[in-house]
Amino acid sequence: MVSFENAVFRNGDISFLNAFFNDGLINFKSVDFGDGDVSFHYSEFGDGDVIFHRSKFNAGLVDFSKVNFGEGKVDFRHCDFKNSEVSFEEIDHKNNRLLFKRARFGNRKISFNKAEFGDGSLTFNGAKCSRISLKNYILSNYLDLRVHTCRIIDLSDSIVQNLVDLERGNNPVYLDRLYIYGVRILGKIFISWEDNNIKQIIGEQYETSYVQKMDQYRILKEVFHSTGQYEDEDRAYVEFKRNELLAKLKERKENGCLQSFIDFVGYGLKKSIFDWVGLYATSPARVLFSIFLIYGAYSVLYVLFELSGHGEISCITPDLSIFEKVIDSFYFSAVTFLTIGYGDCTPTGIFKVIAPFEGLMGVFMMSYFTVAFARKILR
Repeated sequence: MVSFENAVFRNGDISFLNAFFNDGLINFKSVDFGDGDVSFHYSEFGDGDVIFHRSKFNAGLVDFSKVNFGEGKVDFRHCDFKNSEVSFEEIDHKNNRLLFKRARFGNRKISFNKAEFGDGSLTFNGAKCSRISLKNYILSNYLDLRVHTCRIIDLSDSIVQNLVDLERGNNPVYLDRLYIYGVRILGKIFISWEDNNIKQIIGEQYETSYVQKMDQYRILKEVFHSTGQYEDEDRAYVEFKRNELLAKLKERKENGCLQSFIDFVGYGLKKSIFDWVGLYATSPARVLFSIFLIYGAYSVLYVLFELSGHGEISCITPDLSIFEKVIDSFYFSAVTFLTIGYGDCTPTGIFKVIAPFEGLMGVFMMSYFTVAFARKILR
């Protein structure tokens, strides 16, 4: 066993560069590393546990890059890294746990680029940090990212082969930004739309493009579907389609004024028909409300034209009271919208133009409702 427990280092850099530790317990518990840089660069630990529990790092750089941690547990729980830049790049940790539970990392980045964790796990449960970077990484081990607070977690272009846990447990997870564009999912990601505030941590990314946001929502849609979170899946799908529409609009902005105007009109039509009317067929209630709204609008239009004498319906005679004319106008609108066609009421005048459009809208809306309803039931 090698023990530095409760040791205090004063000013100056501390270097364990190329150090070789034996197979026993390596104990740096409650060590105060002072104000200098701390380097374990290229160090090699044996198969025993490595303990940094409750240690304090006050340096500008804490360098554990290219360290071989062997097969023991590596414990950084409750460590305080102040505002140090922390590097675990290209480390090798074979078959046990790497713990950062309730560690505090200040406002600098923590990098694990090209690290190898074997069959072990990496835990940040309850940690306080600014940025965790696992970009372009193969996540073959269990990764616990249920941090207490973190400004940025970057998993972009990584491959998830095991489990990544971001879902709230006993304590909330406060996260400002999550980057998962380009991620390939071979395992599972546990995350919640509401508890993790997805609309903020992805939707408000000012530095990512609509295409990258679209990709992240697509990934989340697949994640939610695989874990049976169907309401969250619908929310992710809606945001995916919205960003897809914006990405296409932005892509065509440089096609000249006329083409830009045509594209903008097309964007408005798609936005109103597919999004506002039914949230891309994810909300039967929204579609049903839209059906009654459209039907009511056409009915009121018939009443106004009928009363002003600009159109006639064969079953509405002049001797009828205003109330009866309103009722018959709503009746005619209903049989037209539902394409029932009893034949007892036929339009004349301008109604010959309005009624076919209502019939077309009715066929579309009923089909839209059928798709949305069936989507909910079949799942």
